[in-house]
Amino acid sequence: MQSRRSLIGKKSLSTQNITLMALVIAFRLALGMLPAISIPPFVQIGFGFIGSALMGALLGPALAAGIGGIVDVLDFFIGGGSWGYFFPGYTLSAIVAGYFYGKGFYRQDVTWKRTFMTVLLNTLVVNLLLGSLWVYLMTDKGLFAILPIRLVKNLISLPLNTFIIYKLLNHPTIKRLLREWRI
Repeated sequence: MQSRRSLIGKKSLSTQNITLMALVIAFRLALGMLPAISIPPFVQIGFGFIGSALMGALLGPALAAGIGGIVDVLDFFIGGGSWGYFFPGYTLSAIVAGYFYGKGFYRQDVTWKRTFMTVLLNTLVVNLLLGSLWVYLMTDKGLFAILPIRLVKNLISLPLNTFIIYKLLNHPTIKRLLREWRI
């Protein structure tokens, strides 16, 4: 029997896979609603990266990117967004982050080096480049005025995020989940 293919080149989505994606969305939304550690005026350290990394490891780059965008839009409608209005730049950032985590962790051995490189790529592209650009566009503050504080925040969060993601994705229960439920 020939397997059907979907538009993303994987086997057609089963009810089980759709349910898994819904659970990942719910988990990612719940993590995003945990109070972020705020350092005024422009720095927030949140927990959504944990859900994004797990999403990438479970779903792969294409699905993690798409669901990252969906989660960002849902998060706005449920929680009102960080700024009080919808900004599509952050949706693009969520898509790119999901893609990077999917490329870094989907069907890969999660080593310290792989984890660090994946988190570093997300930190440089999504947080520092895109995130700083979005803050600049939304607040009209000088880009070079906000970049130093964002750089410090990301220098602090890079090793923390690397450690948390490495430990999480190498936990025996999570490893079993990834083996048995990966799409």
